[in-house]
Amino acid sequence: MTWTTCITCGEPSPRRYCAEHTRHAPKQSASQRGYDARWQRLSKQARRLTPWCADCGTSDDLTGDHLRWPARTLADVEVVCRSCNSKRGASRGDNVRR
Repeated sequence: MTWTTCITCGEPSPRRYCAEHTRHAPKQSASQRGYDARWQRLSKQARRLTPWCADCGTSDDLTGDHLRWPARTLADVEVVCRSCNSKRGASRGDNVRR
């Protein structure tokens, strides 16, 4: 099992939230988390300009991954497939501004 850190407190955890914060984890929609119409347009434009995954090269099931949050320009977005995006997760830590 691969361990990561709880995104609430930073303690080691096998999932995004440690046991203490799992039951308190907010169930927010994508738009509530900041993925609004502006993000959707930016992601769509990035996928149109770069129709392949930056990590594995596939052209299937592409998503936009923000390199900076909030993403304001195409330079803040990298195109990756859903699988590679899931592997990335929150592993970039301090590189992602919230």
